[in-house]
Amino acid sequence: MRTFEVVVAALFGLIVGSFLNVVIYRVPRGESIVAPPSACPRCGHRLSAWENIPVISFLLLRARCRSCREPISWRYPLIEVLGGTAFAALAVRYSNPLLLAGLCLFAAVLIAEAFIDLDTRKLPRRIIYVGAPLSVALFLVESVRSGNVRMVEDAALGALIAGAVFGVIHFVAPRSMGFGDVRFAAYIGINLGFLGLATVVNFLYGAFIFGALFGVVFALVKSKTLKVAIPFGPFMALAAFVSALFAGLIRVL
Repeated sequence: MRTFEVVVAALFGLIVGSFLNVVIYRVPRGESIVAPPSACPRCGHRLSAWENIPVISFLLLRARCRSCREPISWRYPLIEVLGGTAFAALAVRYSNPLLLAGLCLFAAVLIAEAFIDLDTRKLPRRIIYVGAPLSVALFLVESVRSGNVRMVEDAALGALIAGAVFGVIHFVAPRSMGFGDVRFAAYIGINLGFLGLATVVNFLYGAFIFGALFGVVFALVKSKTLKVAIPFGPFMALAAFVSALFAGLIRVL
């Protein structure tokens, strides 16, 4: 039964990943994520149902638009696989349906924000404002069902702590940390807080560790110098997902 649940989660994650490609492309441009239907950005060819199958369509089309033969970026199937892998991993770790649903939604927001930040150096509030109420609602229902009021208290504290840490950095060095990072941190804190304050602390440590490690490598490889600006959102998203996946299993303090 658990194997079936994990497979279903993976398939659903692939579908969500396909939708996230639309979100990542359209939200920064201020476009609707509902209409019009997906189309080739070069020739405008509207994709049929079989051209929208996650990963499979990319392979069948041989990474090219069926109409104009424009190459299709490998990032599209990458995000789809990332969504499927993230959902499957969470399904392996969590069997509680409400908790799993909330964390999958959380993971979807993390993926969308991370890739948009890579593209635009911005973390759209629109995605957070839509995702936060939904995931928090699922966690609140679970806290009521289980009678665990502590989850709500830790969630509030998690948002406050994570937001405050990044807020101080933004206040001291606004050029190195934008307010979008502060808002994103608070969003992550309230979601991880439902898993315990230790998970929020893990996230804070992880974000700066990942940022330092990957940042140094990226800077040296790309520019041969440490003086290069890179978006911090992807490191926050990675640390948040790892912290959620291993909540209760790894503690840095």
